Amino acid sequence: MSFENLAIVNYRSSLVQELKLRMERNPSYSLRAFARDIDVSPGYLSQLINQQKSLSPRKAVSILKHLRWSYDKEKKFLSSVQYEHSETVLDEEPFGTPANGPEFSNMTLDIFELISRWHYGAILELLSLPNCTPKTEWISDKLDLPLSTADEAIKRLLRMGFLKKTKTGFQRCDPHLQIENMPSEAIRNFHRESLDRARVAIDLQEPNTRFFSSVILPFKSDRIKIVGDQIEKFRDSVNRQESKDPGNSVYQLCVSFFRVDANTKDS
Repeated sequence: MSFENLAIVNYRSSLVQELKLRMERNPSYSLRAFARDIDVSPGYLSQLINQQKSLSPRKAVSILKHLRWSYDKEKKFLSSVQYEHSETVLDEEPFGTPANGPEFSNMTLDIFELISRWHYGAILELLSLPNCTPKTEWISDKLDLPLSTADEAIKRLLRMGFLKKTKTGFQRCDPHLQIENMPSEAIRNFHRESLDRARVAIDLQEPNTRFFSSVILPFKSDRIKIVGDQIEKFRDSVNRQESKDPGNSVYQLCVSFFRVDANTKDS
């Protein structure tokens, strides 16, 4: 199959490049195989590549779940889909968007950013403190964020309905928002940033203001879900208990459980 004469741009180009790469690695690989691997029909993929169909934001998110792309590449892919839909009315229902909320296309990229960057959750929790100052400069200083980063995050949280403007600045709204079907790279990026923050805390925070504990143990890997469920119960228990009273700081509970030996087949 030849793509040389196709006038393909943006997200379509990304899909074509991915298909070309797979065909170079495996000469028997085809558009039909690629369609199977990203869970779409061959006819739909062909029409998409030839600009006979458009890719909806929801379908874009679904496709990204099957592609191990970098965080930046996934973000650009979603941005391209959003741009194409920026002046269209979509029939699809947003991810639980509050009434009068943003369009689904904007919401898709916003959610991707929200769950992949640590500081969005930190800003929301910071604004829950009784002694908070709802100003961009204060948030930037408290979280050691560049002012431009704090400003961009606050604008996105306002757009998504997590914050609302007030006479003194803004306040948290706590809308109910269902987040689903996000590309795994967004989640991985969040955990990377969380671990980076933990490394900083080891060096810069006083021992009486933080807690680290670790154990290395023999483990049967088929029990990972059991341990994962126990960790989630512990996390939820701490969250419920400590959320009963207003705090004076924002903390993050970050639990990791992973393999440390060589990832080889068991004998």
